[in-house]
Amino acid sequence: MVKFIKENKLTIAIIVIIILAIFIVSLLTKKDGSSIIEQQNCSKKAEEVYLKNKDSNIAWLSGSDYTNHFNKKMGKCFVLIKGGNLNIEYHSVLYDAYENKELGGVHTLMDIAVVCGLQVGDTYEACKSTLKEKGMFSAVAEFDNLTKFYMEN
Repeated sequence: MVKFIKENKLTIAIIVIIILAIFIVSLLTKKDGSSIIEQQNCSKKAEEVYLKNKDSNIAWLSGSDYTNHFNKKMGKCFVLIKGGNLNIEYHSVLYDAYENKELGGVHTLMDIAVVCGLQVGDTYEACKSTLKEKGMFSAVAEFDNLTKFYMEN
């Protein structure tokens, strides 16, 4: 065994280095295939978009928050900003964080969804639940469902 190790030091060293490299890469990669660096960059950009846009919209005054997601398949970072009060006035807006581009949103006032739609791929999808009798909760749920195209891939 000792003779084998002495004769194959270089080969063994290369194998150990390869194993360590694979281990390090697996630590830096999330289950969806995105790297920790991509996630961190997305997080920083999402915060910038949130701070820039929350102050420009009066509906955010009653409180808002955001979530972000790096979509590996699209190579883009998305930020979903939600704020307001579902019983009075509520906004939820999805942005492409790298372009600071609004992709769509839902705005409810009392029990009516005033605006509800989202750019899904090449198509703009208007929510079907905008009528008063369906109520704002169905429009909010419909919009949240549309955002999955961006926020879960």
